[in-house]
Amino acid sequence: MNKKEHLLVALALNENTKSACLEALNIAKQLKAEVTIVHAIEYIPYYPYFPYDEEKVEKELKNEISEKLSSLEELFKSENITVNKSVIAKDKAYKLICETADKVGASQIIIGVGPHYLMESMIGSTADKVIRLAHQAVFLLNPYKEQSGFKKILCGYDFTESSEKALESAYKMANSFGAELTVIHIVPERIFSSENTFFKTKKPVFEEMEKDIQAKLVEKYKALAIDDVKIMTIIKVGDPVNQISEYIKQHKTELLVVGTKSQNSFQKLFMGSTTEKLIRKAPCNIMTTKKDIVD
Repeated sequence: MNKKEHLLVALALNENTKSACLEALNIAKQLKAEVTIVHAIEYIPYYPYFPYDEEKVEKELKNEISEKLSSLEELFKSENITVNKSVIAKDKAYKLICETADKVGASQIIIGVGPHYLMESMIGSTADKVIRLAHQAVFLLNPYKEQSGFKKILCGYDFTESSEKALESAYKMANSFGAELTVIHIVPERIFSSENTFFKTKKPVFEEMEKDIQAKLVEKYKALAIDDVKIMTIIKVGDPVNQISEYIKQHKTELLVVGTKSQNSFQKLFMGSTTEKLIRKAPCNIMTTKKDIVD
């Protein structure tokens, strides 16, 4: 890597904090990265039955959070990882994360993914907003997965510019972690629908298509000079979310790398993206990238 990696680690200080912190520590060690820790205070507790001084409550809350973050800083430092600083501020979490990542020159954002409730699905959780607005790769930690490092990495590839970036990032991660890299391409099932007379005979057509896709992917690997990472290519037909999620379960994949792009609120509310659906369904950690992402 041309420059030192810098990870922005966003911590919510809940029951999943330790798990997320240990996984972030592992990533920082493998990437030889320095770290900035961020915690957002989205609201100040209100006590209507007691004398209430909002400024005092905010100060005490920041002191309490600072003590907790200090112990986490020591955990990173005990593994010889440089902690750039810890940032605590009263702000929307997604806003503070994205702005701080730009200010400190972070190359990746690491954030825990919590349960998605109905309103979050409609309006957008912190993770969703960070994915859409950040200029960095976003690493989403699954709090319900036993963290054990990355030996199997899966990259979703569909020949778009964003998936090109995903392939580059997946290769770098596989190289850093000494992991196996599998590239998966999903052919939409609608191509083989009964209405499509051009593809009446599914099997022969798919076999020919598979050879063509394999050949094109081999050329991509050559262009990236991927020769020091064990790599396998999988091509399947069906719904991308279901096929990728099922593959992850069957092969116990630890990290999925996918490309994403910004959407307006109307598109997000009524359609959602494949990446957003995978965040909710894929049973592993996820790394999202964009074509114009900061390196």
